[in-house]
Amino acid sequence: MKRNSILLVDDSVLVLKMLSAFLEKNGYRVTTAMNGLEAIEKVYNEPPDIILLDIMMPKMNGYQVCRLLKNDEQTKYIPIIMFTSKDKPIDKFWGLQTGADAYVAKDIAYDKLLQIIATSLEKVKDRKHKKLKPEQPITLIDILLKTNELLDRKLYEVTIINRITTLSRNIHAYKKIIDDILTILYELINYQLATVFVTDVNSGTLFVKSDLYPHKEDLIELENFCLSQFQVQELETPPLVESVILAPEEAEEAKIITDAEAFYLFQSKAKEIKEKENIWGGFIFYGETVKDLSENEKAILELILEQAFVIAENAYLYEKIRLKSVTDELTGLYNRRYFFERLTEEYEKTKRHSELEFSVIMLDIDHFKKINDTYGHMAGDVVLKMLARITKNSVRTTDIAARFGGEEFIFLLPQTPLKGGIVFAERLRKTVEEYNFQALGHKIPVTISLGVSNYNNKLPYTLDEIIKNTDEALYQAKETGRNKVCVHEED
Repeated sequence: MKRNSILLVDDSVLVLKMLSAFLEKNGYRVTTAMNGLEAIEKVYNEPPDIILLDIMMPKMNGYQVCRLLKNDEQTKYIPIIMFTSKDKPIDKFWGLQTGADAYVAKDIAYDKLLQIIATSLEKVKDRKHKKLKPEQPITLIDILLKTNELLDRKLYEVTIINRITTLSRNIHAYKKIIDDILTILYELINYQLATVFVTDVNSGTLFVKSDLYPHKEDLIELENFCLSQFQVQELETPPLVESVILAPEEAEEAKIITDAEAFYLFQSKAKEIKEKENIWGGFIFYGETVKDLSENEKAILELILEQAFVIAENAYLYEKIRLKSVTDELTGLYNRRYFFERLTEEYEKTKRHSELEFSVIMLDIDHFKKINDTYGHMAGDVVLKMLARITKNSVRTTDIAARFGGEEFIFLLPQTPLKGGIVFAERLRKTVEEYNFQALGHKIPVTISLGVSNYNNKLPYTLDEIIKNTDEALYQAKETGRNKVCVHEED
């Protein structure tokens, strides 16, 4: 029967002699090393079945040896038992943090040590790992290069993860956190397009970041890919997915996704997901540089993305709690109170700066009572939800869309002249007119009427008068035929 081999690493000649004799007497084949560098050299040239490793040694300590071996695919499955006189709890903590399989004080009874060795060997006996002798003997130079490579990689990982973790200080700024995460990740892989998908059972948000404004076909492809991952994980698909574009305001629209190759990482622990607030999601990256990622680069990226998603998840939870207090429960749009808070802020800012102006738009669904009477109030609620989704996809990130009451919505468009407000209103009117509204098996024709007003600090209006002006323009649109846009004209 083949004897298991043990590499015994200690800088004490006495310990090496006494422990070697004891282990050989109990059926083990023992080799020894008196410092960390010698130990690593022997591990790579003659891989042992298990390692007993002291901590305090010259040239390279046991923590460094363990971390190096546990971060190498060829050696990470070799059990390592820290065998040391450092027996304080903090010493044990750091020993296990380096990846050691067990931590044993030197004053342990040798019979108990034998049990720990046997247990450690038993745990790895069925593992399929490479135990390859190198074509050329591993030298001290090779070991130092491996050590430097590990230290560089760890410093790289820690630096990036620390930058991402620091973002959690601004957890109240959900979209900004996502944008900042993707900005940091761009430094790593120079993607052409990146997404973060965060969702629960009710709705999902697909953040898309690029220097160009992605074409509608890109958004459909990304959304379908994300939803397909629900089937892979056997998760319930959310009924609504909102796309948030993180692109420069002046970005031109373009077809960005030109092939199916991408790097993506979605959460995979479906059972844990279901038990933890039902939050799920992941990342997708497209681009030529993404296709050329090495396996080592992908492994590092996966580690970083796991940490990044924790930050995104926490920001999502914070945003979810915050939105409950400022949004309308049925439509998911902002509520009336929050709208007036933001309108007041914009009004005060515009009064102080002559170069600023903003537009306000009020929307009303034409003949909404008839929709409720014909198809039922549940169908009417579906129409309101679908219209809310259309408006969310129509506004900029700086705009505010709110439910004003009943079937009326209201919009605040900061830094938007009257002409811009009219263009927005007309585009929204046409989108709604052409949209295929369906509820409870019925196709429901829906049109809207809109009123537009504008404010700058040369105008004498109060906040109440601004709302009154917008409401009068809406009333005119409804009185003169509906499904149209009317504008408040200055006297």
